[in-house]
Amino acid sequence: MTEQGELIGWLNDRYANENEIADLAKYERLYQVILAAIRERVLSPGDKLPAEQVLSRHLPLSQATVRKCFTLLAQRGVISREHGRGTFVSAEEHGISDLWHFRFRDPDGPGFMPIYNRILSRTVRIDGDIARLFPNAGNKLVCIERAVNIGSRFNCYSELFLPAEKFARIMDEPVGELERVNLKDILAREFRTPTLSVTQNMCVEPIPTRASEPMAVPTGSLALSLHVTGFTFGNQAISFQRIWIPQTPYKLNLPALAESIAQKEYRAPLNEAAHG
Repeated sequence: MTEQGELIGWLNDRYANENEIADLAKYERLYQVILAAIRERVLSPGDKLPAEQVLSRHLPLSQATVRKCFTLLAQRGVISREHGRGTFVSAEEHGISDLWHFRFRDPDGPGFMPIYNRILSRTVRIDGDIARLFPNAGNKLVCIERAVNIGSRFNCYSELFLPAEKFARIMDEPVGELERVNLKDILAREFRTPTLSVTQNMCVEPIPTRASEPMAVPTGSLALSLHVTGFTFGNQAISFQRIWIPQTPYKLNLPALAESIAQKEYRAPLNEAAHG
């Protein structure tokens, strides 16, 4: 545990010297600095944060700005507020990893089936329709294709699109790293761009040829198609993902993250064959 005085000094220095986040709003900069403190073990689960008024006295921030940052951290599950005791780093890190779209209930236990990613390709391509989701980011997109194995029982197919202007460097990330972690964690850690909310749209449609082989199902078979758009600060779109999920008896879990997920829109009702 870092002493409160040392912690305030660390936060102040990091806030003042972190040039990569200088163009963010003040509460967003503080948010990123506190996340960095947790990642770098300056703060550990259970540690108490300085009070809002204390931070505002020692950092070039108003109490309202600190409160706005703390509210966001609490909504993301990074901190917890206990009446009469203060504000603490959560016992478990939540938020980014909770926005996970391949969680299926384990029929043999109380939890979820394990997930194994396999990168199929990484390309930079032009797609005007998807690029329109990212205003002022150009029309070049990084596309990461993955086969996602669910508990050694079946495969999903995923295409993740990112504006190349900001995320081209992800093409250089080791394949093993991309396969091992939730890609949203990389966007937050390496690019300072956390996914703060998503919209999810669903429909049932035929499986395209490019997805049939990784999924081991015939082209044209009906599958659940899940379209997920991720947003960061200022409600700015940063990612778009298309996921095909084959007909399966296993139940897909869609967590109700009221504070984190801006909205969920369903273009067509799910049939029992599609989601079990």
